[in-house]
Amino acid sequence: MKAAKIVFSTLCLRNCSSGVMAVLKNILWYLLVLTPFWFLSPIYGQYRLSKFDIRTHNRLMRTTPENDRTEHILVYGKADEIKRALGRHGGIYKYGYGNIHSVSLMASRLISFSEEPAVEKIEGVSACGVPLMDTARIRNNVDSVHLGLAPLDSSLTGKGVIIGIIDGGIDWKHGDFINPATGKNRIRFIWDQTMQNSSNSPLPYAYGNQCNWIDIDNLNCGHVAPANDFGHGTCVSGIAAGNGYSMNGTSFQQELKGIAPEADIIFVRIPYNHNFLAHVADAVDYIFKKADALNKPCVINTSIGTYYGSHDGRDATTRIIEQLLQERKGRCLVAAAGNGGHIPHHLSYSIPPDSAYTFFRFNPSTNEVYFDLWADTADFKNARFAVGCNDTNGAHIVRTDYMTVHDFPLVPGQFVTKFVNLYHQNNLIGNVGIGITLDEDRYHIEFLVSTSYTHYLWRLQTSGSGTFDLWSSSKLPLQSADMVDSIMGVYIQYPGYRHPDYLKTMVSSWQCSPSVITVGNYSNRAGYVDRDGIYRSMVDSPYYEIIGKRFQTSSFGPTRTGYLKPDVMATGSTTICTGDAAFISAAVQPQNRLKVYVTQKHIRNGGTSMAAPVVAGIAALYFQQKPDANYQEVLRAITCTAVADSFTGATPNYEYGNGKVNAFAALTRSAPCIIYGSKDTACINYVNNATVDTGCVPKIYGCTDSTANNFNPAANIDDGSCDYFSKAKDVISEKIILSVHVNPLSSSAAFHLVTHANKFLSGEWYIRDVTGRVIYKEKFNETASWQTPTLSAGCYFYQFQFSNYLFANGKFIIP
Repeated sequence: MKAAKIVFSTLCLRNCSSGVMAVLKNILWYLLVLTPFWFLSPIYGQYRLSKFDIRTHNRLMRTTPENDRTEHILVYGKADEIKRALGRHGGIYKYGYGNIHSVSLMASRLISFSEEPAVEKIEGVSACGVPLMDTARIRNNVDSVHLGLAPLDSSLTGKGVIIGIIDGGIDWKHGDFINPATGKNRIRFIWDQTMQNSSNSPLPYAYGNQCNWIDIDNLNCGHVAPANDFGHGTCVSGIAAGNGYSMNGTSFQQELKGIAPEADIIFVRIPYNHNFLAHVADAVDYIFKKADALNKPCVINTSIGTYYGSHDGRDATTRIIEQLLQERKGRCLVAAAGNGGHIPHHLSYSIPPDSAYTFFRFNPSTNEVYFDLWADTADFKNARFAVGCNDTNGAHIVRTDYMTVHDFPLVPGQFVTKFVNLYHQNNLIGNVGIGITLDEDRYHIEFLVSTSYTHYLWRLQTSGSGTFDLWSSSKLPLQSADMVDSIMGVYIQYPGYRHPDYLKTMVSSWQCSPSVITVGNYSNRAGYVDRDGIYRSMVDSPYYEIIGKRFQTSSFGPTRTGYLKPDVMATGSTTICTGDAAFISAAVQPQNRLKVYVTQKHIRNGGTSMAAPVVAGIAALYFQQKPDANYQEVLRAITCTAVADSFTGATPNYEYGNGKVNAFAALTRSAPCIIYGSKDTACINYVNNATVDTGCVPKIYGCTDSTANNFNPAANIDDGSCDYFSKAKDVISEKIILSVHVNPLSSSAAFHLVTHANKFLSGEWYIRDVTGRVIYKEKFNETASWQTPTLSAGCYFYQFQFSNYLFANGKFIIP
């Protein structure tokens, strides 16, 4: 602190009078003492405008080596104006569709570029990607297609079709990608976006390294699948288009071929760090353009995704993909739904007029508490929100004032951020940053807490009316905080508490588009023989898979806006697929060694990552039969012929989508698909690809639990409002005086109630612990005093009610 004052004094000696200097020194002193987190925002105490989200802005403000790297971003604006702005900042314009453009420039120039009037909005910079990880052909009814059984005219194997794979890397030398008739490789292009300083960068993208089929056949391609890919991209490619040729002459060749074993492949390796969504957009554009040049229909598989985002398919990457799909026939895109179905990382509820809240834990991996939410403007205009801090027992410490979106000077496309310091007993507890952007008819609200009190709980508190969706977890690559279900090992049951759920747990972006075929995962096989000849059972300990059932990690739908997802289910866990040679040779540890199949050229893998290429391969078979089909026809054929069984139950639903994919049925259907459902997104029976409108069953929100006090028998969507005690309601119009006094000497509390009411003579009052359990109960009349029994130290809640209506409640702490 002294150093800072001395430096300031030295700077002022030349230009400041002694009086002015003293005032300025005092101002600096107070800034440094009273706002220890002042460095987070150069304009603390005011609203900050930025076209970057709160985390990206903080990252770019830091001087780090990464500021010297090239960033690839998607921006909104007019093409000519964006190009001129890029010229002023040394950037590169790659391509654009409508008002969305893919550009690149140095990280150190991103902020100055974002301040250009031509730049309306920048999206998805913080989103990081992740890979979304035989009998499969039998269970998905593909062998019948390979055999060309009637009514098919001939065998379908994907010949004349391109399968594009966007993933982490591929073992392009593997024998499963060789054409046995020619001895040539079926991989036509490999674009490795991660390779630096290459003279072989494809245009107009101008980064990474490209190999064509000549380079590949001459073994002159520099692409190497990264070790941390664990053979993921090779496995995905093998499921979609491997032919088992590495096992030529053995019984394994036919067993291990993929869904479209004669299709050609275009592979793009992408990085999973910042700007992931821009890299995906570039990859999709590249693959479709290369397929056009080869004059072949093309289906792209994306067994990758990000859990960060709006989950409504309205981001820039999705819009580019949708425009590319609509541009011409013979294009289709398939995506893995995600592997977050076992983690309750989604939160949504109808905001009550009093208050509701959820706790979040500090995330040590990011050294902060971060979460964000999305809401339609119509659903959040009357919502109030605040951030509070609670101790490890759940007791309230401090919170911000309630705010609304109307308190922020919103500018469309720009984040407006405010920082608030929270104090308790003159100690700074934390700095809360709240950033809001108005994005068309949506609000995106970020919450970022910087604190040294890492053991405390932080809560989002709401009141008013409306609804929202929030996704947060440290167990997924969201770089966010875990929501809390229990305190001290006891499940939280207090009426105002809202718990996370498993719905809408898919990845975000294009997987939520109605134009994309999104695929979930069900268990494939009971076991396999590993490289050491040991049979590995997947139905026994420790796996306990149930063959045919949705694998527990497969994500649930729907999208944020209610689109039915996933579209279909396919086999994913457990699948034997083409293995990366480097991974197999390095798999010497027992936990990895057992993943290598007996052929020693294939591996065991699973997840929605392995389910998606099954459907991508089926789409390639469809294109072989009908090269001029559009994406809607392919989507309809696959979804309307999907199979329901005892596992799926009645379909469609948010767990299995339309059911399990059936390749033979999709390729042999003799009549247009008839899909029943409402075409109105506001209805609970909405089906996004419905061909026959069955009318609307309106959504009715309320408590659907018949054991709750406020059970609504008409409700068909539970809004999280179920009240198992009483809902706060003032039924007494006259003045009520209630005083509470904690006695630190006897570890008890005294209550004194005085009413001037003539509407009741008696009622009941309760004391509950932090779990909601009643620990004390007594009746009262209109004027009474009570002394609680001796209580252990902790936080307690009192409730006074009359005729099941709660008219007074609060909290007290026994020290």
